[in-house]
Amino acid sequence: MQIIEQTGFGVRSAVLTLESPAHQARFIVFPMLHLATPSFYQAVRRGLQDCDQIVVEGVAGNRTRLMTLAYRTAGRLGRGGLVDQGTGLDLSAFADRLVRPDMTAAEFASGWRRVSRGLRWTVLLLTPAIGVWMAVVGPRRALGSNVAVDQEPTREEEEMADATETLDQLIVDERDRALCAALVRLAAEASEPRTVGVCWGAQHVRAVVRVLMGDLGYRIVDATWVTVMD
Repeated sequence: MQIIEQTGFGVRSAVLTLESPAHQARFIVFPMLHLATPSFYQAVRRGLQDCDQIVVEGVAGNRTRLMTLAYRTAGRLGRGGLVDQGTGLDLSAFADRLVRPDMTAAEFASGWRRVSRGLRWTVLLLTPAIGVWMAVVGPRRALGSNVAVDQEPTREEEEMADATETLDQLIVDERDRALCAALVRLAAEASEPRTVGVCWGAQHVRAVVRVLMGDLGYRIVDATWVTVMD
């Protein structure tokens, strides 16, 4: 199953609606990218308007701000008509509906210390350089063909994960566990029909679909493509 589709015509995100006869909560999953056109983020915001609860990501702290610097730099320059998610998706009007199951800054810092020193320095040194490179060549060209996401990881992703195992455990696996635990809790707590929006990075949608369809018996009842960039 494609979560983010990339072709010669552009990039699209698959917005998935999942329901279960055993649960009152309906989930609408919005796979996110850090860079996209303003119209993509506007479409996501419209989709979230009718959600009773909205599950969002976000780890505070200086380390995570540095690690996302490349996207924020490219997005704020507006090259190629793309903006970063922080600029394009304003959820302040939904503050009373937001659920934030992500890692705290302290939890992330603890996990960061488990990453090898060499890998930590590589990430910290390369991130600003990548930001400058994206600003020079333009984010569309810099992203190339590397944004597609399928339900199952590609061979290239698996090989990369082997080389950066401790980092992937921190920024993907541990956060996936926190996210999925929150979704299980929201499904169990729903005593009447409600719609839960899940607005997380596309890589994390793999775990979302796996826990909803595997452990909780949900099925996809609707899938709609939303253009990320063309």
